[in-house]
Amino acid sequence: MTKEQVLNGEAFTLPNTFDDTSSFRLDIEAKKEGKRLRGSVIKQHRMTNTLELIFEDYLYNIEKIGSKKIHLFTFMLGKKITDTVRYEDMIPFTGLEDVDW
Repeated sequence: MTKEQVLNGEAFTLPNTFDDTSSFRLDIEAKKEGKRLRGSVIKQHRMTNTLELIFEDYLYNIEKIGSKKIHLFTFMLGKKITDTVRYEDMIPFTGLEDVDW
């Protein structure tokens, strides 16, 4: 995917995820805080057979949006967990043809 697609909130999947019926999207706040955008990565949970969206769940905070990847963080048991995801690793979520049954 491109950076623009991701910033526009288009749903995507990631390789090597255990769940073929879920997708992700970025939820960016409209205003910037300083020079950084604020927002989070949302996991979209879907019905197994129709892929209809059931609910969305917060997954990560966005620390920085770069030109090639997004820097993410969350807290687990009092420790800060960081990760990065490259735009080129994000696969646009198109629906049933993405599911490998």
